[in-house]
Amino acid sequence: MYYLLNETSSIIGADQTLLDLCDVSDIDELSVKIALKAIHFDLAEEELTLTTPLDTHRFIVSKIPLSSLLGEITLVTLQEINHENEVSEFSLDEPLDLIPIKEDEEETPHYDATQEEAIPQEDSLREKDDEILHLTLLEDDDASNPNHLQEIIENDDDQKEEALSPSKPEEHSIRIDVEKISKQIGISTQDYHTFFNEFVKTADTLKDDLLGENKENRSHAITTLTHLSDLLQLPVAGDIISQLPVVSEEEKASLIDSFYTALAEIKISLLSPQTTENPQKKEPNSPQTLSLEKIKPIYFDFRIEEAANELSLPVSLIEEFIVDFIQQCHDEMDKILKAYEIGDIAQIQEIANLLKGAANNLHIKRLADALSQIQFSNTFEELKEHITSFWGHLLSFEIQIHTLSQRK
Repeated sequence: MYYLLNETSSIIGADQTLLDLCDVSDIDELSVKIALKAIHFDLAEEELTLTTPLDTHRFIVSKIPLSSLLGEITLVTLQEINHENEVSEFSLDEPLDLIPIKEDEEETPHYDATQEEAIPQEDSLREKDDEILHLTLLEDDDASNPNHLQEIIENDDDQKEEALSPSKPEEHSIRIDVEKISKQIGISTQDYHTFFNEFVKTADTLKDDLLGENKENRSHAITTLTHLSDLLQLPVAGDIISQLPVVSEEEKASLIDSFYTALAEIKISLLSPQTTENPQKKEPNSPQTLSLEKIKPIYFDFRIEEAANELSLPVSLIEEFIVDFIQQCHDEMDKILKAYEIGDIAQIQEIANLLKGAANNLHIKRLADALSQIQFSNTFEELKEHITSFWGHLLSFEIQIHTLSQRK
């Protein structure tokens, strides 16, 4: 499980498992319950105590700082401490409860290892028969050629060694659908690239811990990289790193090399023409202008008192924040319209993501949803529909706030 903290240590994102544990449907409901002190996150350096109305859970935590368009954020991964699964200690000084053997029970026959060695096993005989058959099928010339026999033995050894060696991903064979994954985890494709690059940097810093002999450091590194692989939905990398606790020391180095090779191949995939970090911004036949003059207000219910209660702030202060937010929307809309004229979809998505964060912070859910639709629009037809919808809702919201201020 994991959640994200912003620069003010407020929770701005969480995975579905954590939301289910807190018995909430989304991050907004979680924020409300935290503000109302119905849910407590007591975070220490290496441990978190989560208190809900139903139960209390303790977790081992690891924190990873990340850079994003929202500023500096922190990824907090959680590993629950389950006392029921811990191995209980016992002392040799304590008496053991022994069950006596009843006289009428038959004793277990004594096992004699020498008897087993003396009796040929069926599987062993079958393997020897196969070897004899293999040699007798050789042509006379091949059988008389010792070099050929040696070649057969070496090829057989190579096949066995290949079968036992840890599997490695095929070179340049890893392909991921960045747009699909980004939508599933609720971030932009640009944010995904940012998170992945931070993941690679983190993996580089943990390489010595993976290769080292310190079991605690190695376990922490494996847990961190596994969680990040799951977060970014990279099962290839996660599957490789999760094998480390069960492989031998001889196979460990090879498996670690496979993991870093997989990361390099994924990075090549992200930079390929299909998922380049600098895509062609100008879409063919892109529209030249988008007018907002004839758009009518679209009413939605917003109660500033509820937002103030949820944020534990006075109404007057929330109103000031909202006025600033409305002005920010007007300023940023000018940039959106200019980006629309030149066909810069990526710029529009970035602005929508920025405004969505502000709307979420003020608990203006309807505007945040409308901005989210803009953020994940990939065609001009979709953008036109969602931009005009957002603007209609913003006009209505602006009228509500203006009316509220006039009543005072």
